[in-house]
Amino acid sequence: NVTLISENSTLQQHFRAVLDGRQSFEFVGVENSVANVSDEHFKLTQFDLLIIDLGQDREDSISAIAKLRKNGVRSAIVTISDDLEQSDVRALLHLRASDWLSMVDGRMPTNGEIIEASLKAVRENPNVTLSKSSARY
Repeated sequence: NVTLISENSTLQQHFRAVLDGRQSFEFVGVENSVANVSDEHFKLTQFDLLIIDLGQDREDSISAIAKLRKNGVRSAIVTISDDLEQSDVRALLHLRASDWLSMVDGRMPTNGEIIEASLKAVRENPNVTLSKSSARY
């Protein structure tokens, strides 16, 4: 499944409209920050792709992603944020984030950007269980 973790309900609606049912993905929205999602939630659910809104507190979000990786979450990850500092980019690459979608000046990622980043992440991650045929557009 594709899971978007974001406190932004407009972003949730936009991604659901783009991804739900497309490419055999099941879209799941978690309206919360990644730092506030319980560890138990990640233990009980298998995620193929996590799309994580870094939100206002990037440092906490990046620390939460590091904790997920440390706890064995091997899902593909795409992040969403406004401008990123070079240190943030390095940290996300170290944590094996596949891509970053920009929301500079509040601009929502386009449908094409969302689909391209999602498919790229799925193709590059050997832990994703979707079939090759479902990862095409």
